[in-house]
Amino acid sequence: MHPVIRISVFLIFTYFIVQNKPGQLILAGFILFGACLFQTKYYLKLMGKMIWRLKWFYLSILILFYISSPNDISGVSEFYGIYVSLIKITALVLIVIAVIIFIISIPRSELIASLIYLSNPLHVFGFSSERFAVRLFLIIEFTESIPTIISTKNTVNQEKSKIKKIVSTLSNIVSQIYRLAETSDCKKIKFESIKLPRYYQWSYLVFTVGLFYISDIIFTQLVT
Repeated sequence: MHPVIRISVFLIFTYFIVQNKPGQLILAGFILFGACLFQTKYYLKLMGKMIWRLKWFYLSILILFYISSPNDISGVSEFYGIYVSLIKITALVLIVIAVIIFIISIPRSELIASLIYLSNPLHVFGFSSERFAVRLFLIIEFTESIPTIISTKNTVNQEKSKIKKIVSTLSNIVSQIYRLAETSDCKKIKFESIKLPRYYQWSYLVFTVGLFYISDIIFTQLVT
């Protein structure tokens, strides 16, 4: 699949996930589960770590929606907050998995070249695709060095308080990134222009949209 089409499908996929409709979430879950079957153990462990790191965020969503849910005499709305929070948590987990699979499935050069292509229409508003590409390249490059910085810091971090340890780690990451930015050698970044997608590949976008709408209609019919 052409990288431009792949990015467009990913954006459509993410859009329907954040709609928080059960039928569409079920479809997205099956698609991502199938994609995970073809991933290596390393990336599966990475997904598990990323999902687990958000555990307190999941708990906060659950508590906030449960507290804010209306209570009526019939008691039906008593569990509405839990239902909504579970939908939100499911959508968040699916987005995390989708982002990881998307990043590992497309080479960096193709990703940046495709984003430049997709952002070309924004030139009329003064948006610079080239500057955007350079910034994106630097962000990705420094993001890849963050795990090494964290692991190095953890070996010498003796703070017992979790809050102090988090603050110390974040301050170390910021200082190390500034140091790398100041000491790194200048690099020449070159991106080759990509060819236009074949006309039939644009039908994948229509197919993706239609698939999500159909899944929502089928789920609605089943529960009513």
